[in-house]
Amino acid sequence: MGRLPSVMLAAGLAGLLAVTWCGSRADRSDLAAASEEQGGGAGGGDGGGGGGEQTTTTLNSGEVEQQVTDVIEKGINGEALTNIEANLDKVENSDDPKIRATLDGVAANPTFRTVSAKVKGVEVLDEAGCQGAGVDPPCAQATFDIMLNGAVALPDYRGYVVQHDDKWQLSQVSLCGLVSLDPTIPQCE
Repeated sequence: MGRLPSVMLAAGLAGLLAVTWCGSRADRSDLAAASEEQGGGAGGGDGGGGGGEQTTTTLNSGEVEQQVTDVIEKGINGEALTNIEANLDKVENSDDPKIRATLDGVAANPTFRTVSAKVKGVEVLDEAGCQGAGVDPPCAQATFDIMLNGAVALPDYRGYVVQHDDKWQLSQVSLCGLVSLDPTIPQCE
């Protein structure tokens, strides 16, 4: 089950690390079971603290959707996952030693080479929604599929992204939630 958690970790990182992650030979039924154990089930995983109220803010939702999609889809692919240095700015608190150790663990794991992500939706949350999700505002919830070798392995995963210095980043909450599925990767929370 070590490979399954690696894939789940990749999914989280993928979330916004522009997020770099992997691939695995994990069985799709194992992935679905792991997703269900994490509260996702057929509805996907939840990369945050509790899913806040989904209401919008004054941010331009079209611009946010494009930026978040770029971070997730360009970051969650085998090449990006192996080049953590170039993608540190896509993960919240990447300068924290625990987060950095987690990211280095992902980069060193060879199973993260066939992962990709496809964003299905982005919802900008208001301040209360962000706080309910366990992240700082401004934030958004992204729903995306995690794929291995082009096949959907984890459908409808939900993760959170946050904006810092006008850049969208995968939230620490989402990254750590995904990484928690693989005990072989250094944990960040």
